[in-house]
Amino acid sequence: MIANQLAKVAHFNTRANFLRGLEAPGRFPPNSCTFAKPSPSVIRHQRGDPVPVNCLEIHAPGIDLDLETATALLQEWMGAEELDYYRISMRDDNDPTSRACLIYYDIEDKKGKYRAKELGGRGQDLKAITPAKREWDTTLDHLHALAYQQYTE
Repeated sequence: MIANQLAKVAHFNTRANFLRGLEAPGRFPPNSCTFAKPSPSVIRHQRGDPVPVNCLEIHAPGIDLDLETATALLQEWMGAEELDYYRISMRDDNDPTSRACLIYYDIEDKKGKYRAKELGGRGQDLKAITPAKREWDTTLDHLHALAYQQYTE
């Protein structure tokens, strides 16, 4: 029980702090990252009806993320906030009418899609993705194992 609570504290992050981390020097420009609910609502395949979802929106000049970088960004968000569906939209501020990249992922289905300008509008399927491991995750896993061992003895 204590190990689970320690894990929750270790993984805690606020949305504001997560966004500011994305806007750190060398990453995205200040005030370029926000959360929004796309309008109209997104139609998720399993649900059938339009459902409001949170979308991480990034607006930056010359933005163009490849699959590996977009997936790493998705994993970072997954590590900061537990949701059942993730959607990231990136737009080039030099061309606000076009979407440079879109990635979405459904936790329950363990799949998603990555779309980018260089793919010509076609999407690339994503397989199972898990949050990126953090430096303290190994220690937390060890604490969980010790707690389980003590519980079963």
